Amino acid sequence: VGERIRVILDCDDNTLSFEKNYEFLGVAFR
Repeated sequence: VGERIRVILDCDDNTLSFEKNYEFLGVAFR
């Protein structure tokens, strides 16, 4: 198990969230 980058796209709120291991970054594109 290494570093995995999970990209979650929420179409309901137009929010692109990047989850890298334990580090969670929420980026909203307007």
